[in-house]
This record gives sequence, structure tokens and C-alpha cells, in this order.
Amino acid sequence: MTLTKKGSRRIVVDGQEYRWRIPHQPTESQGCEWGNMIVAVEQFTDPGATLIIDTGRLRLDSWISPPSGNGVTPKEVAQAIRDAIAAGWKPTERGPQFPYIMRSSAEQVA
Repeated sequence: MTLTKKGSRRIVVDGQEYRWRIPHQPTESQGCEWGNMIVAVEQFTDPGATLIIDTGRLRLDSWISPPSGNGVTPKEVAQAIRDAIAAGWKPTERGPQFPYIMRSSAEQVA
């Protein structure tokens, strides 16, 4: 899976460039609050396996409840990239998507 440039954001983590994006439309399960918001990440210049980050949060454009809570920040995405690399994601190697569950802010502080 290669991310489209449109709608993606550039981020530099430890000197490496990545591109990340949250899909514009929620899936049916995300819209009905059965699934969490995900973030897709790939290496910018030589994309390999796509990192799929489960944020553990509902999307802000849920169909059921009015928007509440907060989205995901670039700082959180950067930390998730670091954590995923430590867990075995190889951003430049071709392969299947690499799923990663984002740690909560409380877990990151501890």
C-alpha cells in the first residue's frame, strides 16, 4: 500500500522523513464507534511496509456522537514511529502492513 501525497503530512523523526495520513472517510465500523481511528505511515523517499497505527481513540467525525475528545498530534505520531521501529517495523523493506497500537499519553510518561 502506498499513501497518496494528497492529504498526507510530512514528518521528520530522528533525521528520517516519513509521510502520514488519517483516511478522510471513516470506515463503517469507525463511523458507528466500533473501531478506532487509524493513522497510516510510510517512509518518504523509499516506502516499504506501511505502518498502521491504531490510536485507541474514536474518530472525531463519528456518525453516532458529536465530535469530542482530541485527534492525534504530530508529536504522538513521531513517538509511535519510534516505538514501532523498536518493535520491529522496517520502513524501507517491502512487506505486509505493520500493525501498531499507540500507547496512551499516561503510558508514554511512565
